[in-house]
Amino acid sequence: MRSVTKVIFILCALIGCLSCNKKTTQIPAQRDLLAIVANDTLHVGTIFGPTTYFYYRDVPMGYDYDLAKSFAASIHTHLKVHTYSSVEELYDQLETGDIDLIAFPCVPTRERKKTFTYFSTHKNAPLHLVQIGGKEAIKNAAQLQEKRIYIPRNSQAYTRLKHLNMEIGGNMRIILAHDSVSIDMLIADVVNGKLPYTAAYAPLAQLYQQYYPQLDISVALGVEQTLGWVTRNSSTALNETISLWLEKMDETEIEKLYTRYLRKNNTFKPHPYFETSSTSSISPYDQWFKEYAPQINWDWRLLAAVAFHESRFNPNTVSPMGACGLMQLMPVTGAKFGLDSLNMFDPEANIAAGVQYIKYLKMVYHDIENKEEKTKFVLASYNAGPAHVLDAMKLTEKYGGDPHIWYGNVEYYLQKKNDPEFYNDPVVRYGYFNSGPTRSYVQNVLATYHNYISRKQ
Repeated sequence: MRSVTKVIFILCALIGCLSCNKKTTQIPAQRDLLAIVANDTLHVGTIFGPTTYFYYRDVPMGYDYDLAKSFAASIHTHLKVHTYSSVEELYDQLETGDIDLIAFPCVPTRERKKTFTYFSTHKNAPLHLVQIGGKEAIKNAAQLQEKRIYIPRNSQAYTRLKHLNMEIGGNMRIILAHDSVSIDMLIADVVNGKLPYTAAYAPLAQLYQQYYPQLDISVALGVEQTLGWVTRNSSTALNETISLWLEKMDETEIEKLYTRYLRKNNTFKPHPYFETSSTSSISPYDQWFKEYAPQINWDWRLLAAVAFHESRFNPNTVSPMGACGLMQLMPVTGAKFGLDSLNMFDPEANIAAGVQYIKYLKMVYHDIENKEEKTKFVLASYNAGPAHVLDAMKLTEKYGGDPHIWYGNVEYYLQKKNDPEFYNDPVVRYGYFNSGPTRSYVQNVLATYHNYISRKQ
């Protein structure tokens, strides 16, 4: 059935290509749908980021990634993701034909519409001023006169801010940050009080405001803008197919993706069981922690501490990212260690699979001789997946640190993986990473473990 469908797509694409301007067909690199389907690969370009594309426990995720995966499936091709460091680079790669489309929330401009086609894949959104709230916070755009607002160089917000500056008298100072500085880094600098203002499109600004309530994003700096994907005008068959796919896209599917990636998700709620217990038991599952922990040469209470911070000992929980059960294993990972839809939420089976995964992670770090250090690397990898930790080890070694020591070495460079200067480094394979939750996870699991061993068992 798949082969028949593919033939239909090739025929449809061929019809589209025959109607193309002959000038565009002289550039073989600028593929249309015919070549995409015939080669069984859709090449998309994007930028690593906390909403667009990232790795969670070594599983690729993100709003634009999931959408691109859905579109690739609809035309029965594989998806190949290429990451770049800036929007300008994305346009360059699209124009030269190295990618077929940009899967990133781009803002259309009159000049670029001469060459590129835009698709509204994100909800339309205005540009917001991002500042710290309080009495000194700006209440309207006119108050930006004589103020400094920082944005990334080549930012899509630059054109809008230039127009706004003219509207309010021309005295606003637009500071272009270095190419290596992302909007995420600028927002972090505002949160930390290092910068007064930046600007971001909603819902990115709204997402950060949910996690950092001290941020004020109430001042809109313009009308709503269309945000979405980009293709070449010459890719006529591809453009028609994307348009039809978007028309048929179920609104509930888009809403689910927004909830998952662009809103603070409260689906994963702490389970109260034994959180402050003073009894000799740690959980209802102590028997199995004791049974399986020897397989990895761990104290059973350390294994229990992992389960506590993963699921709060709730065997039926599912995280917003899809991790399941007591040990919060991703379905792909669980399948490698004996879990399926029938036993994913069985406490003993989930613990057994979690132990096998930890055994695998210990093998990944077999070169780390110190047992306590190895445990920290295993815990970090259990939370984030080993890919980002291995990247941080390479950075640590490159910059003269000890790649077998966690604190002050690998942890430091894991933190640097939210900085484009580091996540675009040639030794890094898996790009952007927000390390805060992982670094806290290592500390919290070890603290809980030490609390458990201090009890009278």
